[in-house]
Amino acid sequence: QVATRLNINLLRHFLLQLTIVGVLLAYWLTRTHTATGCWETLIGQELYRLLVVDFFISTVLLCAVRGVRYLLHAHYGTVRNGPASSTTPTSVLARHLTPPPFCIETHSLGLVYNQTLLWFGVLFAPLLVLLVALKLLLVFYINKFELIYLCQPPARLWRSSQTQTLFLVLVFVSLFGVLLTHGYIIMQVPVSAGCGPFRGTEYMYQLFMQGILKLREEHLFWRVFVYITKPAIIGGVLLTMGVVTYYLRAKSRAQIAKVKLLKELLCMEAKDKEFLLANLSKVTRGKDCTDHLLERIELVGAGRVNGPADKYYTDPCATWRYEETPRKSGDGAGNESTGSCSGYQRFEDEEQLRMRRT
Repeated sequence: QVATRLNINLLRHFLLQLTIVGVLLAYWLTRTHTATGCWETLIGQELYRLLVVDFFISTVLLCAVRGVRYLLHAHYGTVRNGPASSTTPTSVLARHLTPPPFCIETHSLGLVYNQTLLWFGVLFAPLLVLLVALKLLLVFYINKFELIYLCQPPARLWRSSQTQTLFLVLVFVSLFGVLLTHGYIIMQVPVSAGCGPFRGTEYMYQLFMQGILKLREEHLFWRVFVYITKPAIIGGVLLTMGVVTYYLRAKSRAQIAKVKLLKELLCMEAKDKEFLLANLSKVTRGKDCTDHLLERIELVGAGRVNGPADKYYTDPCATWRYEETPRKSGDGAGNESTGSCSGYQRFEDEEQLRMRRT
């Protein structure tokens, strides 16, 4: 299925990108004791290199390849409608060389990858935020140029609701992995002794603890900490979270019920259209019978057709009604078969019409 194939591709790309970051961090974190210099600076430099290399390969180089492919398609694409043979190299190239497609899921995973690199590197290189912002700005305009001028439109429309949940799960997994990695680095990895803002301590968390313990009892930090840890505040926060969760769940069920009701309305509308079309066809058939009958009246009145030119054919004040009347037919054996004859019946006045109906 299309949805299953799309989810598998997304998971494969995500695991590949996560493996790149994981191998890099595992390599440097296992060599913190033997690294010459500041290992925090080395990790920051590697993350800078990853961002720059990813930009030139995934954005600039691929954009150039798509541009060359589009130019080849624009130059040799007219051979398809020409008299060239299907066995010539030019025709084979034109048949297999199409404009490049624009893969939305791959570009979306690129955003998740850059966000993950930023979360990992903000502890070691705070200025990484500016580089990522500049990179995403350039990526946006380059991808916009590709989509408008180089790529072919997709065969099916993209529905963001199909993969929105999966993208949120991937972002949560990457954020959770970053928090675990940072927690391990802060608590378990010794800092560099000669550089960095944490020099003078063995681990990063000790600097935070020393700063907190030096605070006086009446400091604003302790007041806020004591206030937010009261049972009433914690209970209120949990109650608010429960109410919000219940509201979102009720809203989701209401939307599901609304979608079901709209589907039923669509089915009813379809049935109404079928009913109206059937009635329209009946009226159209009745109109054809009426036109044929009026032509016969004109011919009988003019004497062109042998027939009784009585007042039912010549009186313009006669009453006309469309009815279906039973018709009887008999054969030589005395058997009779009944049928129906539909058409416009003429009545002299309303009294005969009422008698006929009774």
